[in-house]
Amino acid sequence: MVDTLITFLAANITSFGTFKAFWSEGGKIYEDNNVFFNFVFLDAVYDFREKYPKIKALSDSILKWTLKYRPKGDMWVYWVDREIYPDFDDISLGSLVLEKYGFKPSPNVRDTIDKYRTKTCVFLFKAPYDVKNKRCDCIVNINAFRYLKDKSICEYLSRCWGKIDKLASHTYEYAGYFFYYFYSKALKGGLSCNFDIKERILSELKSDTLRGLPLILVFTSASILGIRDSLVDKAYEKISSTLMRDGGLPEYKYFYIYNPHIYNPQGDNFYSFFGRTFPTIIFLEGVLHYVGGNN
Repeated sequence: MVDTLITFLAANITSFGTFKAFWSEGGKIYEDNNVFFNFVFLDAVYDFREKYPKIKALSDSILKWTLKYRPKGDMWVYWVDREIYPDFDDISLGSLVLEKYGFKPSPNVRDTIDKYRTKTCVFLFKAPYDVKNKRCDCIVNINAFRYLKDKSICEYLSRCWGKIDKLASHTYEYAGYFFYYFYSKALKGGLSCNFDIKERILSELKSDTLRGLPLILVFTSASILGIRDSLVDKAYEKISSTLMRDGGLPEYKYFYIYNPHIYNPQGDNFYSFFGRTFPTIIFLEGVLHYVGGNN
């Protein structure tokens, strides 16, 4: 399975060195050349690079491409081919990945984050709109927490956890399920805000209606946390059965943004983001932990 997923991902790299994906605006579809999926992939496979030569080769290539776009002060932006305000999701995860792979992030990152936050949460974008409206996002702040290791963010994340059944995000579809995924990675890294998602994840796996991207996110969260249960086995089989002929998962929508003046200075716009590589990266991470690094 690992070889199948890696082969698909390696075959779906754009000329920018990013994983193939798409976004739409007003009925028009564009190629989504972003560094965020590169960071998610590099973060996901880090502990398994030496066990799988194909993972090592692809991660080396993705890292090389990503560093090509490294911005001044490590103020990472989502797109490599379009203008956009720096995004603290990208900045946090990018800095975390740089550290993992032996690169020292700019001290400017922490200084900037200090200027773009409240006492308990980091803003979504490094943008005037977000400062004015003190706009924070639950999922973004998990990645900020993972990078900063700042327990003061736990107050905000605990409030997010308290409304997990109806959690909303400014960017993520299925916000509650992405919360499980990124928070499970925090727990795996030794960080905790003193609430445990394991029981909730097992409860989610019992649902016969859980499918698609939510199922992938719950399976991977369970695997990252080392949960071993017949429910996890069932989820693995269910997801595996949806793989397409080329070894990748079907297309899912995973982001949306309705942001005044963020991308278009002339007015408000709605953007939808979708593709096959991001879900496949997440599933790959789950599989790697599920099989314990053995093919």
